[in-house]
Amino acid sequence: MIIEDSSDSGLILEYELIINYEFIGIILSYGSHVKVIKPKFLADKIAEISTRTMEQYLLH
Repeated sequence: MIIEDSSDSGLILEYELIINYEFIGIILSYGSHVKVIKPKFLADKIAEISTRTMEQYLLH
């Protein structure tokens, strides 16, 4: 794990791991307090899930 402290944008964490549903759940548990930068497919997946969740609350 590599940690970079960027005072203007917070912490940047870099991991080497296998991305699975448990890891995605951990990321989602941080809500708007986390942003996935790379890999793009993971950032897209988090955005997709977040959008679907938001739509559930906005449509009902």
